[in-house]
Amino acid sequence: MNNALYWLIVITIVTLFLIALLYTKNPSSSVNLFQRENTLSQIDLYRTVVHVPDHNNIACQYKNNKQFYTCSGYCPLSETKRKKCTWLPRTIDQDMLNSKMHCQPQDDSCPTYNAFDKDKLPLTPEGIRHIPKDLLNNFTLSGQISLSYYYNYRGTELNASKLSAQWTAEMIDNLRKMARERKPIGSYSTETLYPVIDIYLDVAIKNKTTAVIGTEMPWIEAILLEYGAKSVQTIEYATIVSHVSNLKTITPQKYIDSRSLPNFELYDSIWCYSSLEHDGLGRYGDPLNPYGDMQTMVKLSCMPKPGGVLVLAMPTSHVDSLEFNLHRVYGPIRYPFIYRHFHLLKLFGRLSTNLGAYNQPILVMQNKIGCL
Repeated sequence: MNNALYWLIVITIVTLFLIALLYTKNPSSSVNLFQRENTLSQIDLYRTVVHVPDHNNIACQYKNNKQFYTCSGYCPLSETKRKKCTWLPRTIDQDMLNSKMHCQPQDDSCPTYNAFDKDKLPLTPEGIRHIPKDLLNNFTLSGQISLSYYYNYRGTELNASKLSAQWTAEMIDNLRKMARERKPIGSYSTETLYPVIDIYLDVAIKNKTTAVIGTEMPWIEAILLEYGAKSVQTIEYATIVSHVSNLKTITPQKYIDSRSLPNFELYDSIWCYSSLEHDGLGRYGDPLNPYGDMQTMVKLSCMPKPGGVLVLAMPTSHVDSLEFNLHRVYGPIRYPFIYRHFHLLKLFGRLSTNLGAYNQPILVMQNKIGCL
């Protein structure tokens, strides 16, 4: 063996040894984060979980391969001790595959932003008919999402009507009767929700602690109670008085404060129906925030137990659009940012394939934050 070959082999061996030593000692290395450490910082929980190999590990495609700014942030209330989670069987939806909505989005642009700071932004005291020019790129993700205007401001009207909201036992009993008979309830056609209940009854409802995010009428709450939920808690900005013992209501700020209590318990399941798409548009007097929905999804990820169930319904189509200030319609650009911290299980209902149209399918998924 000549000297040159000998030294090449020695240098190679030493280099490999140093690399192995680095991965063993460095707590921020990707090997340690995924395989060795059971405890991570709250920020690292969110930085790493989106890269865990999953069914959606194909990179999402954008127009002209263009990168853009997004801000989801992290939840400072997440448990840092990770646990082993049991993943339920999943069904990959063919419509999502065909529409290229089954993918891993680009990395978040502000991973150290506290998602709960979104609630500190100024409220929208009156309707905004057009997006301010300095926020236009943020709302459309640098032109990736089409924009149209459909003005509908309900902030003053809703806030006034909710100030003295009372949920009586009679009201809940009437809604439970409709659920028992599997009738559509409320402003939406809810037949799609009953198959969700049939499949996930034991893991998400029966004898489980549940929460409903955003509500005008407690129809989801009544359904959960009728099908055996141990307790239901509605998290809503308005102050609502419930006269049903196992149906509680709480404002977001009081919920945050309650996290410090010694007997605090994470939920087995979270339910959110036709609420997320309005977040950040100011229609309901909420703060104007291009990334309000993304940050709310981060907040939702630290509310269920690791591996807990999230049931989410929102306008969905094969093409993204924003109808300001009415709502967002989720397609292959924005949809993956919504489920990026969750393990998809099954889509109930169909995506609309007609241009300019949308459906509200129900997506069932499990929380990955806090899971090994």
